[in-house]
Amino acid sequence: MESNKFSESSGLTSAKIKRLAREYGADAVGIASMSRFEGAPKELDPRYIHPQAKSMIGFIFRIPRGYLRGVEEGTNFYMYPSMGYASINENVAPFVLHNVGRLIEDH
Repeated sequence: MESNKFSESSGLTSAKIKRLAREYGADAVGIASMSRFEGAPKELDPRYIHPQAKSMIGFIFRIPRGYLRGVEEGTNFYMYPSMGYASINENVAPFVLHNVGRLIEDH
């Protein structure tokens, strides 16, 4: 059984969440109060999906510049859709989300 990255007795903090997310591949992490969405249109307000939520965690995953260079030059198109977009959305982001979700649920 894999050991937890953070001891369960040590309390969950935003710093721990951010550190773990970066360790697993997120380039940046932000945590905001749900009150930040006051006045947002209903379709953009996450409180309509999960009204009990107190905070929103956002992750940033960069697409390396080289993936777009071939597209711009008209010489190589496959790098962006396969390595940039698909790799982030199908591999990197789910891995980060899964592990951060486990950390949160374990606390």
